[in-house]
Amino acid sequence: MPAVLHVLEWLHPLLQTALWLYHASGRSLDHTSHASMWEDLQLNRRTEVRFLNGEIMDLGRTHNVPTPANTALLNLVEEAERACAGLPDLPAEQLLRAIEEQSRADGTAASMR
Repeated sequence: MPAVLHVLEWLHPLLQTALWLYHASGRSLDHTSHASMWEDLQLNRRTEVRFLNGEIMDLGRTHNVPTPANTALLNLVEEAERACAGLPDLPAEQLLRAIEEQSRADGTAASMR
């Protein structure tokens, strides 16, 4: 089992979540642009979440590594896509709860607190 999968499982969703929360506040790194996923949600378009997070989930399945954080993020973003209501007002606590619930559902003991 490649060690890089463990790093990706925790690092990718944490970075993505930090950027999501930062952009959700209406700010961007250069104050004029936003991440493409932010723009997609704001314009009620499909995002690239299945391609990005789905690839990590596929690698996890191949190597028998649970990916509850990526699964939870994929589910939340796809739910927002279906709602067609722009960027969801998702507090960090709710995001962490969703990841922990997915972790329990997958039978892993991950905690992000």
